[in-house]
Order: sequence, then structure tokens, then C-alpha cells
Amino acid sequence: GEPEESRDEYVPLAEYGRNLLSFAAKIRKFQPKAKIGWLSSTPMHFNMHLNDNVKSYNALAKTTLVDSKVIDAYADLYQSVVANCSTPPYFGSKADPTATHHCALISDNEEYHYNAAGWEYLAKEVATLFRAMLKYYSHDMGIAAVPVATARSGVACADGVTHCPTGSTC
Repeated sequence: GEPEESRDEYVPLAEYGRNLLSFAAKIRKFQPKAKIGWLSSTPMHFNMHLNDNVKSYNALAKTTLVDSKVIDAYADLYQSVVANCSTPPYFGSKADPTATHHCALISDNEEYHYNAAGWEYLAKEVATLFRAMLKYYSHDMGIAAVPVATARSGVACADGVTHCPTGSTC
């Protein structure tokens, strides 16, 4: 088959930037009170050519959306994974036994899928973004805000980490 890095599964960088602005503008047009958060892409840790593409897209998104204040909140999943696993390339512990670097967040028998610990780690990073966005919501917007402190004092969910407001279901 065709090498993965040569597949035409992407848009040129400039078009990607225009698409980001177009999506944000449409959200603002149809939901003017909406708050927009952005998550960067995680590393393509097994293929450095594709990882360079991810880094370029992430950098453009940060400049276009975050630095220009087009969006309201941002979580850098790329840097979060790098902080946990170091700089790519890395693999699951069994996918490439000869690799010089392995990441505990990557499935053992694969090059690129996250394992349960990896998905939990990423979910916590996304939850941090949502908690940061809660500050934007108030009763005058027609949305009953639940401060993080209140949510933590409510019902403990089965995962032992998440808390929901009293009277809600996890």
C-alpha cells in the first residue's frame, strides 16, 4: 500500500488556518454566547514526518485561535503527552522491543493507540479545559453554572475521581 506519510489525508497548512477561523466564526454566528475551547493534537509518536505535520498544525492553531483570542480556552494535549512521555519517537513496550524509548500511555502491542492509562490521562487534561471554561457561564446567560468547588462537594462518581453536583447522576 501507499506509505502513510504520503497519503492525501490532510489539507495544506494555509487552508487549515482558514478552516479554523471559518469554524469559529460559524459558532459565533449561530451561538453568539457560546464559549469555544480548543484541544491541540497529541504527538504522532511513531512517525516523525507525520509528527512534524502535527506540530505545524498545532502551532498554526495556537497562533490563529489562542494568541489571537479567537477562542476562550485552550489545552495543549501535545505538550501534556510530551511532559509525561518525553519527546517522540516512542512506542508501547512490546510494539518495538528494540526502541530506545517507550511510553507508559501507549498500548503495549501497538505503535500508536493509547492504553487505558493514556485515555484517562488525556481525559483529565480535557476535564481541566472544561473546568477552566466554567468561569464564563453565569445565571444571566440562562445556564446554571456549577462552580468546581460545588461539584467536588457533591456526589463521588464510580471512577473515584469525578464528582457531580448533589442530585445529579455520574
